[in-house]
Amino acid sequence: MRIDRKAWGERAQLAATVADLEDVKHNKDGIWDNENKPANTVGSWFDRNPLALRAQKTLEAGVSVGDEIEKLAAFRKQAEVSFGQPVMDAAIEASLNGGALFAAQKAITLTRLGRSPADVFERFVEASGSVDGVAVPKSRVFTQHFLPEGKPTGDVVVMSPGFLETGRAFHDQISELTQHGVHVVTLDHQWAGHTQGKRGGISNGESIALHVAAVCADAFELAKERYGSSAKLTLVGESMGGGPGAFGAALMNDQGRLLLDGGKSMPKGVSLVLQAPYFGATPSFLNATLKAAATIPILNKLEMPAIGLPDFVEDDVGEHKVAQAMVREDIRGQLAAFKASDAFLAKLMSNIEKGERPGGKVYVLHDQKDPLADFAKVKSTTATLGGELTVLSGGDHGLSASDPKACVDVILGALG
Repeated sequence: MRIDRKAWGERAQLAATVADLEDVKHNKDGIWDNENKPANTVGSWFDRNPLALRAQKTLEAGVSVGDEIEKLAAFRKQAEVSFGQPVMDAAIEASLNGGALFAAQKAITLTRLGRSPADVFERFVEASGSVDGVAVPKSRVFTQHFLPEGKPTGDVVVMSPGFLETGRAFHDQISELTQHGVHVVTLDHQWAGHTQGKRGGISNGESIALHVAAVCADAFELAKERYGSSAKLTLVGESMGGGPGAFGAALMNDQGRLLLDGGKSMPKGVSLVLQAPYFGATPSFLNATLKAAATIPILNKLEMPAIGLPDFVEDDVGEHKVAQAMVREDIRGQLAAFKASDAFLAKLMSNIEKGERPGGKVYVLHDQKDPLADFAKVKSTTATLGGELTVLSGGDHGLSASDPKACVDVILGALG
């Protein structure tokens, strides 16, 4: 069987997606290879470390990946018969790197969430312009829309993922939000997924903010078409997608210094929900080492598979799900990314000190012992902004994986 690598991705991704399929057919707890055990049974460290898990799944795929592709293609075909329509738009699928694999993964996700392709659609957003005079070249930003279940409220929530994450990181939150009548939009950033960019890399902080703003502008236009005058936008950002991404977009947009090409504009004064936002690194030997390594030529530009450092989550279930996502999506990281947004973040902090503020209310969730994003910096910044801080007691950074319920509670509170 001739394998189209472009359509079906890497060997580890295929074996990972088959494991995801087995989970959705059995205990549906989102954790692989425990289908004959109680739900939420986690494996060993080797199952929770992304590099070790990647090696396992690469070996599981065997000499040929024909069996894996046949199994996934058959499930997709069966799902489409059940749905009564294709799982996604054929033109968008063909444009994706690993489009057939993504379509199979989407069929699995829809089955897990109890949704249909009519409820979830993909869309590219053209993004270019400038942020505080820094030009951001044209890029195609990949988005997914999850329509409300039941009566729509008119609320549209745009969700911006963190570094080493894609929009699929928010599935647990999305499931609950849509049940409350919310229309959810996720995006992939330049570092992972299906948005144009160098895998694992960040051009600069301005580009992160502008891509978020472009998606907000597009989402709000669609919301007005669907929901009329009741349409209201709220912006959620996690980690790097929360600091320079969501917060950077809102502050620069509300101050009139974020300009989108093509006559588009992000609405002003949107409410912000920031999940473990990255305003600066937690002081530690590991973070200092990563910052230093980010300056080493050649090494800092290598697209390296995720190795589990920095450790986003200490919760075993959350850690397991983070590792799985990194293997399933073939997440890579460049060391240079750990410094790429520093200049923009410094500018944002300076602007705050000068009295500039975003126009909307700011809600923040953060763990006191976050290993990556400095809690003290977040606490002081939130206070300066007059925001509302929810302090969690754990040592996690990836809150979408470790505590999605707490995140949803804050989002629903922000929606009013």
